[in-house]
Amino acid sequence: MGDCDLHGALGYTYQNARFVRTGRNHSPGGAGVARILTITNWYPPHHYGGYELSCFDVMTRLADRGHEVDVFGRCEPSGTIGGVRYHARESLATFAGLLEPDALVVVPDGLPLLLPIRARARVLWTGNAFHEGDVALAPRWPWAPELGRRGQRARLYPLSLFRSCIDRLIVKSEWQRRHLSSGMGMPLDSFGVIFNGVALEYFDGPARPAERHRLVYTSQPRRGLDVLLSLFPSIRPNVPQAELHVFSYDGLGDGLSSAASQPGVVWRGRLPRLHLADELRTASLMAYPSTFKGTFCTAVAEAQAAGLPVVCSTRAALAERVRADVDGVLVDGDERSEAFGRTFVDATVRLLHNDALRARMGSAAREAATARYDWDRIAARWEAELSSAISGRRPALPPAHGIDLLAPELLRVSARGRSAQVPLELAAGWLHAACAAYGFPVDAVPFLGSVARVTA
Repeated sequence: MGDCDLHGALGYTYQNARFVRTGRNHSPGGAGVARILTITNWYPPHHYGGYELSCFDVMTRLADRGHEVDVFGRCEPSGTIGGVRYHARESLATFAGLLEPDALVVVPDGLPLLLPIRARARVLWTGNAFHEGDVALAPRWPWAPELGRRGQRARLYPLSLFRSCIDRLIVKSEWQRRHLSSGMGMPLDSFGVIFNGVALEYFDGPARPAERHRLVYTSQPRRGLDVLLSLFPSIRPNVPQAELHVFSYDGLGDGLSSAASQPGVVWRGRLPRLHLADELRTASLMAYPSTFKGTFCTAVAEAQAAGLPVVCSTRAALAERVRADVDGVLVDGDERSEAFGRTFVDATVRLLHNDALRARMGSAAREAATARYDWDRIAARWEAELSSAISGRRPALPPAHGIDLLAPELLRVSARGRSAQVPLELAAGWLHAACAAYGFPVDAVPFLGSVARVTA
């Protein structure tokens, strides 16, 4: 998909040499103008998964409300979209030498929290569920390929080591707040909970004729599609007209291709968000036996905005998205157990057969989505959090932490009973390269003293 196609998918059109968001109301902010510096990894148009889109949407809304917003990431070329100024990350050091942001927002990799940037508050925004929190560095290093994704990267320096550099953590659910508070050893009141939003305007308009027996799955395949495909043959004998339409920006992969070719399953792949909203509005319900520790689940929120009841597991934050027997059905237990499968199939079949129940739950889902996921309300919540974080503070560099980042105990990676030791010289090179990627030489970053000696 080209850049112009992607901007259209995000709801923008190109007019008079600037991008204009279509179908969106502009609301003035409720707080004084703040200078917000956000550092992320990828962002549209280069990649658009969950956190990239969330970052894009939040920062666009804050700019709409009058705040000065600059985003640094992997960007070629730089430019302004929706009032937000996007910059290539290697220009960060120059920018930081000229301007002092009120709030430095880091999404989600933590190394920039330690860079010599003078800011009134440092805010970590994460949608991840790692028990010890995010890390400062996660270079690709296949230390245990047999572990899959976990063994492909060296996750070094959990951010719990640098608590003094974090003034506020923004998470996406109460479950995530409790989970990270326990793992990072930080008090619950260090965290603010702000939901993701949904472009509710995409789901407006005259009612669409629904396909009464169409199920949808719109998350990444690795998050539970294998379970759903194994259960679908038990659904279809009870509802012969049932179809399962699968949407995802990730591919199926070899492991699921065979199961996805069974009768009644339709692979739809990736669609622009506006087109996906249209498809959801014609479906019957969302089936999501999630096996993933999701901290919010935008896929479920979008299904609710479309007026779909959701049948899902209770894993992680899903019990906060779906209200049992109000706007969906929550199925407890091991998602791969026979008991879970029977209950999930029974609940799905019952909803497919009961039009009145499905309509009542769908209406409740739409009402909840309108109240919970409106972007104006979410932007106002961000304003309140950032205003509180910077109140009474003067711009300052991150506090010194006195940690030797090349200490052997910090260079050990482990997962699922496997472990490996990262060579000191390799770790030093990673740190050097990571800082240089933001335009900072080693001797300008206080915490890289030991690294500078190794790489000299």
